Amino acid sequence: MKIDLIQPRHNYAPKEGIGHIYMPTSLLTVGARLVNAGVDVTFHDENITPAQISSDYVGSNLLGAPYIPEVIQLQDRIRKEAGEKTFFVGGQVVSGLTSDQLQRLFGDSTHTGNDDSTLARVLGIGQRALVSPEKTSLIPAYELLGDAAMKEYLSREFSLYVSQGCEKACSFCGADRTTKNPLTGKTRKVSERYRDIGIIQDDLKYLVNTADSFGIDHLDMYMSNLDVFQTPGQLLRFAYAVQEVQQANPSVKINLRGLATVEHFLKTRKGMPKSIEELVKAGFYTVGFGVDGWGKEEWAALRKGHNTEEGCLEAIRSTREDFGITPEILMVFGNPRTTKEKTIRAAFEVTEMVVE
Repeated sequence: MKIDLIQPRHNYAPKEGIGHIYMPTSLLTVGARLVNAGVDVTFHDENITPAQISSDYVGSNLLGAPYIPEVIQLQDRIRKEAGEKTFFVGGQVVSGLTSDQLQRLFGDSTHTGNDDSTLARVLGIGQRALVSPEKTSLIPAYELLGDAAMKEYLSREFSLYVSQGCEKACSFCGADRTTKNPLTGKTRKVSERYRDIGIIQDDLKYLVNTADSFGIDHLDMYMSNLDVFQTPGQLLRFAYAVQEVQQANPSVKINLRGLATVEHFLKTRKGMPKSIEELVKAGFYTVGFGVDGWGKEEWAALRKGHNTEEGCLEAIRSTREDFGITPEILMVFGNPRTTKEKTIRAAFEVTEMVVE
């Protein structure tokens, strides 16, 4: 069984030449799982070179809703160049589509790549052969990329798969989070799911050694955690694992950054500050806080009631002054249900203030 997995070209990239290069970690995770299941996988990144299809099965990674028309065009091109294929589409945006919507957008020959049972059935492999993402090393996928592509990826910031899942239910977020079904009223609780720490460490060793062989002296990585401080005990184990890799490979500097909620940062600072301190020692230098508007009314409308004005300002101060981390704020200006001049002005004014 063979499959071509494609990272589509960035939708703002020029038509020709090098596009927006960013290691497609989620696509590599799927690919590594398929390799482990005995599938012959070929990776293509259209930001580097156009895909040359050699399989009857083709999978594409959607980074967000803007990539839906990009992948539709990509599939049309493949049909013209290589004939009819069986397609898979994956990515978080696909999880938000019903089966009917998927078929209407992409056609009857397209399946979701996010569902293991569908993936196994269509490819004719045993579902048990698909090891969970949390137990999957990406090294088998890295080894298929080739030196030229790998050097391009490691020379730029890339995502390090550490965990997925967020217990919060912010309404505008498309990630894997706690949600409430508007029809049944039932809540689907989500918790953070860490990858096996030993596997993360092995992957990181591979990346550091590969970078060293290319003469790259630092790796800039964006942690995949939806909230870095959500599970401080696991975070501490991760920090120690990174420190071990760094100490064994001093010629390649490890730099980490990620996202966090204000609430979990403040809880971790109070309950387990060591996890923050050790993460900084591991190379963590910047955190982006989801401030997302300003004021109780706005946050309530966004299901982000865990934010408070005092807490946001304290988190911004503390990251810099107490831990030497550079704080960033992520801001949403305007909500369709609550947009008023005063709420937009408040968000603008606090943004201006913290930047100054």
